[in-house]
Amino acid sequence: LRLLIAPAALGVYWLLAVTSMANKSTTFDELAHVAAGYSYWSQNDYRLQPENGNLPQRWVALPLVAVGYQFPAVKDDAGWHMSDVWSIGRKFFYESGNDADRLLLWSRGMMAAVGVALGLLIYTIARRLLDVHAARLAVVLFAFCPTMLANGALATSDMAVTFFFVASVWRAWLLLHRVNLKNVVLSALATSGLFLAKFSAPLVFPMIGLLVLLRLASGAPLPVEWRGATRQVHSRLGMLGAFASLALIHALVAWALVWASYGFRFDAMRETQDGRDHLQYPWPALLDGTGFVGNTIGAVKDLRLLPESYLYGYAFTYKLSRKRNAFLNGEFSVDGWPWFFPYCLLVKTPLTLFALMGLGAAAIYLGWKALDHRPDAPAWLKRVITGVYRTAPLWSLFVVYWAFALTSHLNIGHRHIMPTFPVMLILAAAAARWLGSRSGAETSTARNDAKKEAKPSAAAASLAGPAQLLPRHRHPAMSMVVLACVALFVAESLVRRPNYLAYFNQLIGGPWYAYRHLVDSSLDWGQDLPGLKQWLVAQRLDTPPADNQPTGPDAREKVFLAYFGTALPQYYKINATLLPCFFDVQPAHMPTALGPGVYCISATMLQNVYTLFPGKWNRAYEEFYQQLLNNLRVFDSTAGNAQARQQLVAQLGEAKWIQLFQQFEQARFARLCSFLRQREPITEINYSILVYRLDASEIQRAIEGPPVELLESPPGR
Repeated sequence: LRLLIAPAALGVYWLLAVTSMANKSTTFDELAHVAAGYSYWSQNDYRLQPENGNLPQRWVALPLVAVGYQFPAVKDDAGWHMSDVWSIGRKFFYESGNDADRLLLWSRGMMAAVGVALGLLIYTIARRLLDVHAARLAVVLFAFCPTMLANGALATSDMAVTFFFVASVWRAWLLLHRVNLKNVVLSALATSGLFLAKFSAPLVFPMIGLLVLLRLASGAPLPVEWRGATRQVHSRLGMLGAFASLALIHALVAWALVWASYGFRFDAMRETQDGRDHLQYPWPALLDGTGFVGNTIGAVKDLRLLPESYLYGYAFTYKLSRKRNAFLNGEFSVDGWPWFFPYCLLVKTPLTLFALMGLGAAAIYLGWKALDHRPDAPAWLKRVITGVYRTAPLWSLFVVYWAFALTSHLNIGHRHIMPTFPVMLILAAAAARWLGSRSGAETSTARNDAKKEAKPSAAAASLAGPAQLLPRHRHPAMSMVVLACVALFVAESLVRRPNYLAYFNQLIGGPWYAYRHLVDSSLDWGQDLPGLKQWLVAQRLDTPPADNQPTGPDAREKVFLAYFGTALPQYYKINATLLPCFFDVQPAHMPTALGPGVYCISATMLQNVYTLFPGKWNRAYEEFYQQLLNNLRVFDSTAGNAQARQQLVAQLGEAKWIQLFQQFEQARFARLCSFLRQREPITEINYSILVYRLDASEIQRAIEGPPVELLESPPGR
């Protein structure tokens, strides 16, 4: 039965990840990833979504190509010619006769398979560094980890880049201790996959750089195997030369695979026509003001050393990451906060995982044999040195990635620290060593593995081969603590299913009112339109009110919706008056009248992260709003007088009036949200869509009364 723990856990993970998203609409980025990936296969064109990894986008679209889903006709499509992935994505999902839910299920199942591969990799690393018991616990923790489940089945690049970060650093560490064809090939493929998965891939350079320095400092000889013969490289200069040669091989393999992924063509677009086809932004707009990075990308582009779309993705990502709208604990910023990701980790990680990490760290310290044989060193220092060296690929990844995260301005989602979670899970899994001594069979297996690894170089194997661990001794009290933490971890995960994206721990009281702390992909990524539809049906609010409906208590309430996401409410038959949304796909129109009814507001829209009036309502916003309000009153005063209306429109021009209408709706909505933020919703749809019921007097106070966020003492929530 023990042999079935790991495969069973991975099977459970895939099922939990996929089924938890079965009744969810597309998250914001999925529509673009899937549509772009399909276009790479079907059109051999790379104009769409170049800022995300080519490989994961191809991967999630692969079964769709095999099944034969219908892609929009692009020959005369304006969105295609403008490289508008959102327009093409909406048509692919909702306007081409495809079953959007089944299409999405195929893509999510493919990415969940990458999650299974990551779980298997975690198991392999934990077994190599610790033992089989820890490996089994690691894969169980992975299978029920809310962060891994929240993003594991999403058709985006986050799970893929997590896998390739861990794989590239781990395979590089093994290669640094034994050079043979297998290790070279696997390491080069892992690194190449990383560079095709996401444009944060260059972070692997300092990660592996630290490993190289540590390997050189160890002084252990480097075994190099070729055609059945093994040569030992003893000098550090010789090892450095070998590592430089390996780096060149990795670069050549990655370079070749990048070109292959883009069809061995430099131009992003297969067919172009001057004045018609262009990328989303012109190259100068992306490169101007980006300094050394932009100049380097421009030089590589001019020399055509890499595909245009690949370089465009780097330039786009770098430009976008320098300033980006973000929200944290009621505050708005375009520069982010150094404490954004630490706060995400603190409130979106199960507390039991933190406890297991502490227990695991203690078990590692007490369990490893001290392999530093300096007689003058105290025992505790020998153990620390041994532990630091053996776990080097883990802490190298963790430290470098977190150094980057703390300085990043791209503070839009907890998912961006996913590559550090496998390290935490392996550390937590070390707590399994408190559960008792190893069985004789497992001890024999570990000993045989160690002997096999030790053949080329006993010194290298002792440092990078299977774990050299002291026998475990059963400690009843600690065993109970570990088992209790694991049981609570699993139970909490199951209780929170299927809303893993909205997982928050007890430090902020769980997911209720999480919208006051974090939004966007940490909570509300557009996934809950089906849940909203179910609630509207249950409340008998799913049909639009008739024009001649009765008034009074039996009248059907009007529903208003402000949605953050890329799914279409009408696809789910949600009958609601649309307020400003992101994306706003409504055609130009007169401002929609607000009235009493039920207001369904996505958490990200409530916090005004991506509106024309972001953040809290302020005096500058209020002054501009009053100007817009006066303009609308003048416009309304011409109602019923066609000649006066025509003269008024002619004074500013129709385009200017349309702009004023849009600005007014955005400002009025931001003012409404400032009012709603001071009160509690009547319910929360899976914690991401907040529902308020407002009467006529409350609407009037919200859009015409004194703005509550400018009062010295706003009303309490």
